[in-house]
Amino acid sequence: MTSKILRHRYKIISELGKGGFGTTYLALDLDLPNHPQCVVKQLAPSDPRPQVFQVAKTLFEKEAITLQRLGEHNQIPRLFAYFEEGGQFYLVQEFIEGNDLTKEIYPGKSFSENQTIQLLTEILEVLKYVHQQNVIHRDLKLQNIMRRKSDEKIVLIDFGAVKEIKGLAITTGGHTTMTIAVGTPGYMPSEQAAGQPRFCSDIYAVGMMGIEALTGIQANRLVKDQSTGEIVWKHHVNVSDKLVLILDKMVSDYWKNRYQSIDEVIVELSDINNNLNYQSPQEISQQHTVVINSNQHNTQPKNTVSPTSSSSTSAKNLVKIGVGIGIAFSIIIASIIINNIHSEQETSSSSPTRNSQNQGASVKTSTPNLISDATNISEVRTLSGHNNWIRTVAISPDGRTVVSGSWDKTIKIWDWVNGSLQATLAAQSDKIFAVAITPDGQTVISGGADGTINIWDLVNGSLKNTLTAHSKAVYSIAISRDGQTVISGSADGTIKIWDLATESRKTTLTGHSKAVYSVAISSEKQIIVSGGGDGSIKIWDLVTGSLISTLDGHSDRVFSIAISPDGQTVVSGSADGTIKIWDLAMGSLKNTLTAHSNEVWSVAISPDDQTIVSGSEDTTIKIWDLATGSLKNTLTGHTWVVTSIAISSDGQTIVSGSDDKTIKVWSAP
Repeated sequence: MTSKILRHRYKIISELGKGGFGTTYLALDLDLPNHPQCVVKQLAPSDPRPQVFQVAKTLFEKEAITLQRLGEHNQIPRLFAYFEEGGQFYLVQEFIEGNDLTKEIYPGKSFSENQTIQLLTEILEVLKYVHQQNVIHRDLKLQNIMRRKSDEKIVLIDFGAVKEIKGLAITTGGHTTMTIAVGTPGYMPSEQAAGQPRFCSDIYAVGMMGIEALTGIQANRLVKDQSTGEIVWKHHVNVSDKLVLILDKMVSDYWKNRYQSIDEVIVELSDINNNLNYQSPQEISQQHTVVINSNQHNTQPKNTVSPTSSSSTSAKNLVKIGVGIGIAFSIIIASIIINNIHSEQETSSSSPTRNSQNQGASVKTSTPNLISDATNISEVRTLSGHNNWIRTVAISPDGRTVVSGSWDKTIKIWDWVNGSLQATLAAQSDKIFAVAITPDGQTVISGGADGTINIWDLVNGSLKNTLTAHSKAVYSIAISRDGQTVISGSADGTIKIWDLATESRKTTLTGHSKAVYSVAISSEKQIIVSGGGDGSIKIWDLVTGSLISTLDGHSDRVFSIAISPDGQTVVSGSADGTIKIWDLAMGSLKNTLTAHSNEVWSVAISPDDQTIVSGSEDTTIKIWDLATGSLKNTLTGHTWVVTSIAISSDGQTIVSGSDDKTIKVWSAP
């Protein structure tokens, strides 16, 4: 096949893999400029009789339509073409550069509980979309899940239904039938092996990968209890009872005993993760100060906590491999209905403000003291310790730890519940403009007037690395929901996209004619929104870095941008004293809020998508109804500019930073 050109367009250059169901090739698309790489999968029925071929052709076309629909998701390869040539069926799909999960999970290596929960959640989030399309993957395993090099995201490949084409045969009665069960031993539950896959069959496979990650034992080598059929694995690990229960339910031998929907699993995993995260920042011991020479990470003055001296994890040694092609299950069984959908509402993270992005846990809308429902929000704590203007605040995912950055060139870590200062970080040689906390609550990222971005370990206060690329002050930092991507906005007029895992710069966006004061990221929509000194708001494609559109309407600098958790709305705060609400999809202005009497420095949106909180040079904090634009409440207490606003991920607490050198915490009783 090498050098063969299919359909006068796709030139085969090498074989990527071969299995019982077909052969996968790396190819070049000769019709497009620069001849980009793509992946071609060749399939053919084992039974050569015409009757089988016709059934296979119908099935193939059906599967291709399904895959085309699934490929609309950013973490499933796009379908470029499908055709029949010379008695063979061909699929042409997007080529993904990266490694499959066998490079992360292998015999002898054990994941921690946190790592396992994160991996399971990453996979389930994509699988949830697949199931929403009424599709069962049917061949989930380590080899069929990629870690994409460009953004470190999970990509699902090699869907099982296409493999039915290879296994078609004619029965003695003249009917077509399947001769091979689709799936992989170790990951395939009994009902799937019997030819009756269900949505919870995919959940079983994901659970097996979780056990494989924790134990370091290959799925097909795990022992089953002969009397019950259940996997015997718990004695190999030391993890929480809750995670054991979740995994046992995911891999229960009898399908009715498993979770029947992805939502159920994600919610329960989230509950564990929230409890674990609640404990992590509190590992910070008694109040201490970390003082780091900006030119030498290993400087260690007396009576200080020693920082780590080297950059964090180096770039992974990734190689180009072909994305498995397979396509989604499309023989849709009408009788399969997902029951018992978990009723708890999942909410996404609170949107980034001018200088921060807070990632959220689940919020139940029935909680009585959400800021969206409260009418009597009041100040519950004032944190004092900075000796200059405070320009940025952020809240950890567990809602207990507050991080602040100031013109006094320090970052402070607070336990706001008891009002104690936990640590002071001092490394940047100039004023601090931006801080953000990663979704796992382990890392703080800061931006300063010296143009650097510092990466800190939140638990022990050490400086992990310093990124240098901006030529002027870094005004804003935003972090993607998966914690893999960092966005920075600068006085140099550029936006930079960083890979946090490799701590390297991916690309630079240019388009603002003046300083970029605020950046926000929507992981759901795969977009970046920025606000600039030129008064414009720009919307960018996160993956390609291309400018999608520009929103004009403010008459002065745009200081703050927030994106609603549902990805539908952008809120902007400006030096013109107004707050504007925009429809992100349409690019249209929905409302303008005008109650502030001076510049609006910060805006944030509550995790339930119902409330805007704004901070202004008029020293007030205002609370607005997002849907109607009506003013619900005004909070007073600061004596100077309210420069930064953050909302806790449970939607119950507001934190504000001010040029009056204080941080205030607000909530409803």
